[in-house]
Amino acid sequence: LVLMRGVRGFGNISIENHRDDHESLAGSRWRDARALNREIFLPIHLFSDGESQDWVEHNRAFWKTMRKGKTGWLHLIHPDGQHRRIRARYEKGGEEAFELDPAFYGWGTYGIYLTAEQPYWESAEPIGDTWSSPEPVYFFGGGASPGNAPPFGVSDEKDVSTATITNPGDVEAWPKWIYRGPATSASVGVGDEIVDIPIALADGERTELDETIKGPLAEGQDGWRVRWRGVGDDLQRGRSKRRIGSRRRDRYRQ
Repeated sequence: LVLMRGVRGFGNISIENHRDDHESLAGSRWRDARALNREIFLPIHLFSDGESQDWVEHNRAFWKTMRKGKTGWLHLIHPDGQHRRIRARYEKGGEEAFELDPAFYGWGTYGIYLTAEQPYWESAEPIGDTWSSPEPVYFFGGGASPGNAPPFGVSDEKDVSTATITNPGDVEAWPKWIYRGPATSASVGVGDEIVDIPIALADGERTELDETIKGPLAEGQDGWRVRWRGVGDDLQRGRSKRRIGSRRRDRYRQ
């Protein structure tokens, strides 16, 4: 498979600006802007140096990756090793007329059109970090060891409320928070916009909060999941109701 000249869709994306025209004044007032779908065009050369049946099977395997209604990852690796990817959907291509029998000559040329509804490239490896409280050091005979020592320990001072993570991308993004037990509650967010999670988790349990552009989604380890839309919406787990304090879309997607 050879990528030929004429590739489109690897550069900047198209922006749609929203404006309101003035009734009597010159010009207009700019309201907002949004990034449009990324349209990708891939001129490819499908080649096989085996028998005619080898090319037919090679061609058939390639087109099985272009499935109606499905998406796939298009990967791009830069000379410096930076690895990006984008999720794209097959639109059209492959209906070209052949002047020569591709199975006989062992090659065929196609123009593949793809669309990325989320138009930004993202890192192939997620950008993340882990924050936790330090392990306590118990007095002799305390903690997990039986004895008469106090049931508490001493640990290093650590404040995770000032933890930070850097977005190396060019645009704002939304993170996925993973809250692991044992813990009684947690709060996540950036600055003054915080999401409170008043859910107690035992050791080994976890809850994921995915704050994508589709709306915040919470999902528990045992399969429960719920999407909330604002302050005070109920977050249910089993028969008990939990409550989320606020909504936040933090931004880390590149």
